[in-house]
Amino acid sequence: MRALTDHAALDVRGISTIRPGDEPSPEFEMSYARESRLGDLVAALGGYRYNRDAVMFARLAWRVGRHLAREDPDVVHLGFASHSLFALVNDLVGDAAVVAQTFGGVEHGRLLNALDTPSRIDAYVSTTDADLEALEAMGVPSSNCHSLDPPVFLDRFGGVDRSTARAQFGLPEDAFVAGYFGNVNEARFPFEVAAALDAFAADEGVELFVVTKQIEDRDVRDLDNLTVHTGHLTDTEKRAAYAAADVWTFPFRELGVERTPVIDPPLTVLEAMATGRPVIASDTLSMADAVTDGENGFLVTPGVPDPIVERLRALRADPDACDRLGRAARRTIHEQYSPSAVADRLVEIYEIAQTHARD
Repeated sequence: MRALTDHAALDVRGISTIRPGDEPSPEFEMSYARESRLGDLVAALGGYRYNRDAVMFARLAWRVGRHLAREDPDVVHLGFASHSLFALVNDLVGDAAVVAQTFGGVEHGRLLNALDTPSRIDAYVSTTDADLEALEAMGVPSSNCHSLDPPVFLDRFGGVDRSTARAQFGLPEDAFVAGYFGNVNEARFPFEVAAALDAFAADEGVELFVVTKQIEDRDVRDLDNLTVHTGHLTDTEKRAAYAAADVWTFPFRELGVERTPVIDPPLTVLEAMATGRPVIASDTLSMADAVTDGENGFLVTPGVPDPIVERLRALRADPDACDRLGRAARRTIHEQYSPSAVADRLVEIYEIAQTHARD
């Protein structure tokens, strides 16, 4: 939304949810629906509140309906999880062109077809090619499916002293630090790779740094040579975490082939590059669109540890190359993933959606 609000051709207003006690965003013109105690219960039981909090959805539907009736917007841009409900609301009280965006996963395909939701959507948009393919398999015309690069704000990354960042996370100041950022599971950070990196660290005096919200499979904290930070990070803490490593590794298996939800390319890869760090990433998804092997990082065979170890060894031995690749990585983000370019692309999609709605 931040990218859109800076675009001269758009007047953007948002509707979202907010938890009791949280502060509204000062950046945007937003209306909020409060999340409910039912959602708290769903979350406490291990469920996903944004799919199952019926009270919250009722509050959102009322706000969306009121906005559509009062403001008569040209386009309504919906998050995917709730787009069936709000497309119906638009049918009842509005006539806006409807754009629905996926965020790394297409769920409830049968329900969407049962509700005839695709017929109410003028354009689907996704950063993930696998999502668009899934929508087309459900019968959505390819002309209604549009790809979009994720925007990355360079001002949110970089500019943090490496020594300060390392002190914050208990990492040695003078070590060569290789990191992994993301959920720990067999799809994204296979234990076989973690064990190989652990052995490499023990043999060569390298520090391994894992930053994760949750450990879903085997616990990498059982390995001896990994510093693992778990839990939520503020934006400031995340910025420091990225700055603490010399290089970031993303040893994914083949993602997008077994209904593995993922933004493509993964935001963690792009954020590491925005920090000015080279990445060693599996050649899967559209990773090659962001990472050019040997120029701003390295591409390796998915889920195989040896090539990762070889690249880490080479970067450790050549700090100048590590810095050069990192500068090139940040330049790539500036040139390919700027918010202004993403906003321009969305304006094009909105125009297509409006034409579709009129037809």
